[in-house]
Amino acid sequence: MAIIILFISQQWWLTRPQELKISYFDVGQGDGILIQTPQKTNILIDAGPDNRILESLGNTLPFFHPKINIMILTHPHNDHLIGQIAVMQRMTVQKIYYTGVTYPTGEYSAWQQEVKQQNIPTVIVKDYFDLPLEPDIDLEFIYPNRDVTNTRPTDINDTSIVCRLNHLQQKFLFTGDASSLIDQELLTKPELLRATVLKVSHHGSATATDTEFLQAVNPTFAIISVGQDNSFDHPHYITIHRLEARHIEIFRTDRDGTVIVYSDGTNIRIDSS
Repeated sequence: MAIIILFISQQWWLTRPQELKISYFDVGQGDGILIQTPQKTNILIDAGPDNRILESLGNTLPFFHPKINIMILTHPHNDHLIGQIAVMQRMTVQKIYYTGVTYPTGEYSAWQQEVKQQNIPTVIVKDYFDLPLEPDIDLEFIYPNRDVTNTRPTDINDTSIVCRLNHLQQKFLFTGDASSLIDQELLTKPELLRATVLKVSHHGSATATDTEFLQAVNPTFAIISVGQDNSFDHPHYITIHRLEARHIEIFRTDRDGTVIVYSDGTNIRIDSS
């Protein structure tokens, strides 16, 4: 019976519709996003503040070979980082993209040690570049636009990797925890910001996602990764007001659970748990 079940699971994976799938997991107060391309490239952006992402990944990836092809750490705050340690310990991670910024915490040191122990190849993001993934899909790294390796900035949020996934006519913007100060830098190249789906920065903080930035992105949908009853007043009513004023449909992981976006390159549909 186990063999039959495995065969059926494999057949389902091989015959699934050729869509891009993006899961914005409910990881509490943090970010954890999995991109799955039609040709089965798995990209994990951040992984939340604890190990709960393992259950989400276990329910999403094929159980016979859970593999992360690309893992991105936007910045080394615990609510983005800790889950990645568990992922590296339990799954195959083939390559990591991060900024190399200095941030002296035990958790970040543990993350770096795990990368070294697993001998995972790393790429330091220090300027714009475009990463082709497969036909009709690429990932643009938009920020940082300078080398922050071994620097110790005042606000680590403002070293966040910002990237955009392009799938034919549809675009998806991921902003980490970048503040409005970074929004202003990004606005110097507004053509890199336009997207149908925006992952709202910093869990909907009032200090990010200002009106001018939203005008440049012009999203149809906004997704806020945020924990229930958090102590940071996230998402802030000002940010919600900015989104609602532009008639952007809002999904929140604290209310909607995991949010899943499907794209065929032309059309988008969104489900939530």
